[in-house]
Amino acid sequence: KPSFRKVFRRLFEEVVGQCVEKGLVSGRVVGTDSTHVRANASRASEELVEVAEEAGVYWERLDDYEEEGLEELERRTGKRRKKRTKQIKRDNRRTHKRVSRTDPESGHLKRPGKPEGPHYLAHQAVDADFGIIVGQTVTAGDVNDSVPFLGLIERIHENVVPIQAATADAAYDFPLAHRVLGELGINF
Repeated sequence: KPSFRKVFRRLFEEVVGQCVEKGLVSGRVVGTDSTHVRANASRASEELVEVAEEAGVYWERLDDYEEEGLEELERRTGKRRKKRTKQIKRDNRRTHKRVSRTDPESGHLKRPGKPEGPHYLAHQAVDADFGIIVGQTVTAGDVNDSVPFLGLIERIHENVVPIQAATADAAYDFPLAHRVLGELGINF
């Protein structure tokens, strides 16, 4: 039995590929934004649970860049940095999160001017010249817009069409995005 997610993903990629072949996707400017989609769950189905905070991809990438920077500094100066004498404590912080019993994959959306409750965020990247959606992903409603941004843009740049410039609103503006997109040769 095929997974419908995989079927829809392949169908989407096939249609976008045909648009690229026909010249309907330029990659000159790709704009990204998200919209909220109501989950099939009520606010009454939500309960407050305690979960461990995860570092996430953002912090892992920052750690990698820090390591690269320290190695580059060592190469240029010839000075070796001292090894850490103390073991870094693993941060075991916990936080409270609203989780729906009927749709636990959704997230509690609470943004100014938006309806509060269990939602998903549909993130789309659109070719600005022709208005063709060239990439999309879905996250829980409580996920910051910046979280899936780099993965979405990198996937489009490598697999769909080379991107010359990317645009987005202020929610996507964070230092790591500037660094990664700069390394890919994408103006941001």
